[in-house]
Amino acid sequence: MLAGVVEQRVTGALNVGSDGENHTIADIAEAVAGVVPGAVIDRGPEHDEADARDYRVSFAQLQKVLPGACPTPLKDGAREVADLVLAGAVGDPAQDQYDNHRGLVTAVAAGRVGRWGGEDCAQYWADYRAAWGAR
Repeated sequence: MLAGVVEQRVTGALNVGSDGENHTIADIAEAVAGVVPGAVIDRGPEHDEADARDYRVSFAQLQKVLPGACPTPLKDGAREVADLVLAGAVGDPAQDQYDNHRGLVTAVAAGRVGRWGGEDCAQYWADYRAAWGAR
């Protein structure tokens, strides 16, 4: 998929997924727990709420650029990733390359990201640091 985005010189952010597979955080946790032996879901302090962090995302832009780009259902994708981790193909899943935020922070610090600006990015960075501190 990345090759298709690069080939077409797509700019801007794309939500990666499909409208038919738009899941809540709880759905994703359940799918992962269903394929990872011994996995326990920690719902945190908001476990009695309706998971206020959930929202629906549009994948329309991705579908315009790369129609049919994400055909894998959540459960199949969770199984595929779990199998890769268990087989040792992923290495250490705690590495920055597997964490969107940590990977971005590492790339910015190393000078591998040429553009880090704008109001949205500044707000994201401020919100993250306020919630989690420097990582």
